[in-house]
Amino acid sequence: MFEQDYVMRLIKEMVRAILKLLFHIDTESPTVELLENKEENDFSRDEIKLGLENVSDSFGLSRIAKMFLTDF
Repeated sequence: MFEQDYVMRLIKEMVRAILKLLFHIDTESPTVELLENKEENDFSRDEIKLGLENVSDSFGLSRIAKMFLTDF
């Protein structure tokens, strides 16, 4: 159980670092801020996914993005 908690903390911190670098969002719960802004922008899930793929390709991070953007 300790290992799972540790891995979840690492994942949370990695996501937080990526959001801080790419979107300049620095909060304890970044998902709340992103969900609040979703209603203003009205982007579909596919449009957001395509945008993230394009940004990751331009920075040479397409392999990492594919890992996070795959549908299970």
